Amino acid sequence: MKKSYILFSTLVIVVIFSFVAKNILETNALKSRVVNEKLHFIQAKSHLIFLENYLLSINEDELDNFSSLQIVDNDFLLTIKKYDDTTKKYFLVVSSSKFKVRVTKTIYL
Repeated sequence: MKKSYILFSTLVIVVIFSFVAKNILETNALKSRVVNEKLHFIQAKSHLIFLENYLLSINEDELDNFSSLQIVDNDFLLTIKKYDDTTKKYFLVVSSSKFKVRVTKTIYL
């Protein structure tokens, strides 16, 4: 009787510790993914600032002939699209291929 009680209590303790360990590992994996997504979002915002500065650095004559630009990086796709000629409205889009990160901005010149 004592042996069966000790065996049962050992089994219960092992099951409890395995569930606790599983929850800890899942939490750490989720935190790691969140940190990676935050880093990709910060990098996408810096790419968006780069696109905005690039668009503002182009002179008026080149802007009249400018319709769209697409830059393909290892992790990101950077796009500038002109909405129409009359309003000089531009859409800036930075999207990530690895994570579901997409940052957009509209600029009026």
